[in-house]
Amino acid sequence: MVSLSPTKDSSTEEILQYDAGWAALNKLIRAGHSFSGKERNCAFLNLGTQKYANISSVTGLDLIDDGRGLAHCDWDWDGKLDFWTSNRTGPRIHFLHNRLKSENNFLAIRLKGTRSNRDAIGARVEIRLGKEQPPIIKTLYGGSGFLSQSSKWLHFGIGKNESIEDLRVNWPGEEPESFKDLRANNFYLIKQGSSEPSLFIPPTSQTSLTDTRAPQNEVTQTARVVLLNPAPMPEITYVNSQGIPANLDAHRGRPLLINLWTTWCPNCKAEMIEWGHDEEKFAAAAIPVLSLCADEPDDDGSKDHARILAAADAIKYPFPVGRIQGLALETLNVLQKSFIGKQSDLPLPSSLLIDAEGNLAVIYKGPVSVSRITADLELLGASPEDILAGATPFRGKWLTPPTGGAPRGVAKKLVEYGMRGVAADYLERIVPLLQLPDPDPKAEQSRIPELSQCHIFLGAIASDDNNPEKAIAHYRQSLALSPGNHDARHELIGNLIKLNRKAEALAETAILIENNPTPDRHLNASRLLRDLGKQPEAIMMYKKTLEMRSSAAANFELANLLNDAGQSAEAIQHYRASIILKPSWVLPANNLAWLLSTHRDPALRNGKEALTLATRICNATKRKIPHFLGTLAAANAETGNFEEAIDAIQGAVLLARSGNDAELESRFLKKLNLLERRMPIRDP
Repeated sequence: MVSLSPTKDSSTEEILQYDAGWAALNKLIRAGHSFSGKERNCAFLNLGTQKYANISSVTGLDLIDDGRGLAHCDWDWDGKLDFWTSNRTGPRIHFLHNRLKSENNFLAIRLKGTRSNRDAIGARVEIRLGKEQPPIIKTLYGGSGFLSQSSKWLHFGIGKNESIEDLRVNWPGEEPESFKDLRANNFYLIKQGSSEPSLFIPPTSQTSLTDTRAPQNEVTQTARVVLLNPAPMPEITYVNSQGIPANLDAHRGRPLLINLWTTWCPNCKAEMIEWGHDEEKFAAAAIPVLSLCADEPDDDGSKDHARILAAADAIKYPFPVGRIQGLALETLNVLQKSFIGKQSDLPLPSSLLIDAEGNLAVIYKGPVSVSRITADLELLGASPEDILAGATPFRGKWLTPPTGGAPRGVAKKLVEYGMRGVAADYLERIVPLLQLPDPDPKAEQSRIPELSQCHIFLGAIASDDNNPEKAIAHYRQSLALSPGNHDARHELIGNLIKLNRKAEALAETAILIENNPTPDRHLNASRLLRDLGKQPEAIMMYKKTLEMRSSAAANFELANLLNDAGQSAEAIQHYRASIILKPSWVLPANNLAWLLSTHRDPALRNGKEALTLATRICNATKRKIPHFLGTLAAANAETGNFEEAIDAIQGAVLLARSGNDAELESRFLKKLNLLERRMPIRDP
C-alpha cells in the first residue's frame, strides 16, 4: 500500500483527507475491530528451491496478534534463532522459543569495528563452505524491521559442514579481511584489524523465562469506568413518575444515581429487587436513585407510563421511576463512549453516578452492587490522585500517569454520531464553566486553551450549519484567547469569504503569512487581492506563491491576470506551465489556444499549437461546450481552415441556442459572419 502521509508540500485538503482516514480507522478499532483484520501471523520455510512452505500452524507461530515488530536472537545460546515479536494489542511482547530439533550445524559471528563504526553496521560477511557450494552472505543492519532491532550476532546455518573454508568481512568504507580455520557450532568475535577471530564462550546461565499463555478472559459487557476528569452532563430530559417532562438539571446540589432499565430485561429486574432490599443503605449514603425506563414506546404511547409504573410496583421498587427515549437515550449512549477506548453500546442495566455539580463521575455497564456504588461516593470531589487510585483495578507505579480527557471530547463524539445540535448545546454548557473564576491563577490560566478550542468547535458547527456570522463570532473569541491559533484564523477567513467580507479576510490572511508563510496562504492572498481589484498586488503575490511551490491553479490564475493586464507574452508562459502540471485540465488549454489564435500581435500567435490544443479539449468534452467550439473555430481560422471554423462556430451557436443563452448566441453569430467573409477572429 502506498503511504498517503502528508508531505511538506501537501495542501490543506490533502492533510484533512489524511486525518479523516485515520479518524475512520480509529473508529473501527474502538468498535472492537482488528488492525490486521484478525488474520493470524504467517511463517514460511525456505525450501532452497525458490519455493516456500507454509509452516505457520505446525510451528505455533500462527498467533492472532496484531503483529508489528519482529526481531531474532539466540536467546539460550543453543545455535537456533529465537523470536521476539511486538504487537499493537496485548500481549504487547511475545518471546517465541525455538525448540525444533536439528542435526544441522551453525556459525555465529559478532563484529567490532575500529576504523569503521564500532558496531560495524553495514558490514557484509561472506562464508564459503566448499568449492561446490555457493557463498552464504549476510549484512549487518541497524534495523531489522518495523520498530525492531535483531541481535547483532550474525547467525549462519551451514548444514552438515563442520568447518569453514573461508570467511570474508567487507567492512563499511574499509578494506575487506579474510579468516580461515573456523569450526562449526561456535561463536566468534571478530575485531577489525585483528589477525585471528576470538572464540566466544557463551554464559552457562541465562535469564529464565516462564512459559505463559495470554489470558483468554470471558468477554462481557460489564464494566466500571471512573472518569479521571468528571465531565459535565449534557441536557437530558425525561418523563417523571407523575408523567410530567423533567430535566436532570433539577437534581443538582447533591449526588444522583441514574439507572437505565427496561420492563423486559431479567437482569434489570434482579438488580432493582436487590436495590430495593438495600434501600436503607442508599438512604444512609444520602444518594438518590432515579430509574429511567428505556422501553420502546407503544404504537400510540398512551399506555407506556402506566405499564412502566406497574412493572416497578410489581417488585415493590422503592425509588422514583421515569421514561427516557429517543434523543436523550442516544445522548447518554454516546456520552459513555466518549470515555472508553473500546466502545460498545450501553448494556441493560446500566447506571451513571453524577456528582453534586452535575458532572458524570462513574459509569457502570451492567449490574452493580450497592456496596460498589457507596464506595465510589468517596471519589466524588476527590483529588486527581485519589480518583486515579480509585479507578485503577490493581496497585502499581505509573511511568506517566493518565490525565483523562477534556469534556470537549464528548462534543466530538456527538458530532461523530451525527448529533451536531446536541454537541453545540453541550459546548454552550461547557463554556460558562470554563469562564468561572478560580482562586488559583495557574488553574484559571490553564483553562484558556480548552476554552479557545471550545469556541473553535462551536465555530465549526455554526459553519456547517451555514451560519457564518455565528461562526465568525466564535472564531474571533477563540483568537482573542489564543492569537497564535492558525487553524482558528484559517476557518475565520473561510467564513469571512462566505459573507464576501474579503477585505477582512485579506487582513487575517496577512497575519497568517507573517507568522507562517506557506504556498496555500500566499495563493489565498493572491485570490483575495484579485477579487478586491488590486491586480498589480495580486500579480506580485501570485509570483511569490509560485516561487514557493509551482501549481497548475496558481499558474493559470496568474496567466489570466497577466493577459488582462496586457502582458500576454508572460501569460503564455504561465498557461503552458499550468498545462504541463495538469495536462487534463481544459481551462488553461482553452485560454492559451484562444490567445494564440486571436491576439493582435502576430508575434504571439501560433495557429498550429492553438489548433492542437483546441481539438484536444473539444474531443475531451465531446464538443458539448460552446466556448471551446468557439476557440476551435478561431484556431481553424488562424490556420486558414475556414470551412472547419464555420462548422465549429455553427455548433457553438446551436449549443448556445439550446441553452437559451441569447447573448452568447449573438456573440457567436457575429463571429460566424466574420468567418463566412474569410476573416480571422481577433480578440479586442
